[in-house]
Amino acid sequence: MSTVEVVTESREHRRRPWHAIALFFLAPLVGEYLLGNQPITALPSVLLLAPMYGAGALPIRELTRRTGRGWPTVLLLAAAYSLIEEGPVDQMLWNPRYGGVDMGLAYAETYVPALGTSVALVQDVLSMHTIWSICVPIAIIETFDGDHRSPWLGRIGLAVTGAVFVGGCAFLAVAQYDAGHFMAPPSRLIGAVAVIAVLVVTAFALGRRPARRLDAAAPSPWAVGVAAFGGCSLYWLRETLLPDGTAAWVPVGAWFVLAGVFVVLCARWSRSRGWGPAHHLALAGGALLTYVWLGFTHAQDLDVPPGTALLGNVVFGGGAVVLLAAAAPLRRAPLKRPGADGERASDAAEGGDRRGREPAGGGRRSFGVPSGEGDHRRQAAVGDEECRARPGGPQQHPARQPHPPRLDQGEQQGRARESEDRSEVDTVPLKPDDRLGGSVPPELLGQVEAVHEAGSAAEGPVCLDRGVRQK
Repeated sequence: MSTVEVVTESREHRRRPWHAIALFFLAPLVGEYLLGNQPITALPSVLLLAPMYGAGALPIRELTRRTGRGWPTVLLLAAAYSLIEEGPVDQMLWNPRYGGVDMGLAYAETYVPALGTSVALVQDVLSMHTIWSICVPIAIIETFDGDHRSPWLGRIGLAVTGAVFVGGCAFLAVAQYDAGHFMAPPSRLIGAVAVIAVLVVTAFALGRRPARRLDAAAPSPWAVGVAAFGGCSLYWLRETLLPDGTAAWVPVGAWFVLAGVFVVLCARWSRSRGWGPAHHLALAGGALLTYVWLGFTHAQDLDVPPGTALLGNVVFGGGAVVLLAAAAPLRRAPLKRPGADGERASDAAEGGDRRGREPAGGGRRSFGVPSGEGDHRRQAAVGDEECRARPGGPQQHPARQPHPPRLDQGEQQGRARESEDRSEVDTVPLKPDDRLGGSVPPELLGQVEAVHEAGSAAEGPVCLDRGVRQK
């Protein structure tokens, strides 16, 4: 490794804590402020929200990358986080007067007594926190990391982050109880913990093997971004677009259809040729821009002056656009190595399989002769197709044209070792004065003799195809 590479790697390592800090604060900024739940005048409160939002997103990202897993694991852990926050922590799922709002009346039509909560409310909780509070911030911050699958925190940092998350959850739980003195029945809490445990176990049971690749091209990042923006916007407009008098369960069913369609599409796209980090950013960007326009409408419900609400929308929305503009140039190139969820660059983007690439000079690189040094030398190259013995019987070596003196034995051995790394077919270099035997397999001895006899009158090396591919 060169000095420049060592210095670059060291700098990348020093920058990773900044990625963790950025995610720590971006999660609450997107989840609360960009949405319009918090006005810009409450910006200092991000220090109270980050210990739960940011310290929740960071362990999800770190544990996923440390165990070599991918986005399916992130999604399931994010869903578990959603139920932790709105279930045992602040209990919004069961509190009919949460935050002074009549949640029981707002979600009364989709209330299920066996669950003790509304199905529509569970859908909203899963959508908002899984997508916007966790996945979108992770995808955007990872864009600024050249090696986005490497950990950002050490063991101590991860342990501290976990402790901060527990403290943030405890703080919110106490604050919510003091505000409304509501406590869900133990059966509701136990049920929620059981579902959370199933999600966590399933997330890590997915394994680390890449999914089977599809022989299809992935859509362009622009198309993926537009689809993400359209799907997320449709989710927030589903009730508005339906005619008055539509049953409350229709939007619930539409949510399942929309979520299912996007899960299938993303699973297929991520296994297609050309899928890479640019598409991850496009998905996150489409979802982020949805919150930009939604914040302008949602902030109207806040008990703040309209000018203050508008100022917050402009500042946070503009910041989201600037963040995407800064991240976009960093993710135009496809992935350079395979991931746990099947994320890897296509053969077209990578220029084909590395072992199948040809040198710039044309043709295979050969034993004893450097490539790209003139046609007369390529004709004498041992690895040239014209001098390969075929299974059908020995072939005469073609007449050779005069060529410069051959390299000495040491240089030939060095070239041979270099060529073995690039060739799929193992070859045996022979010279006219070589004696048969030694390491030549007995079943190929006759073929060696024929080739040796045919090339004894010619200058330069001849070759034999063993017919055995390297493993």
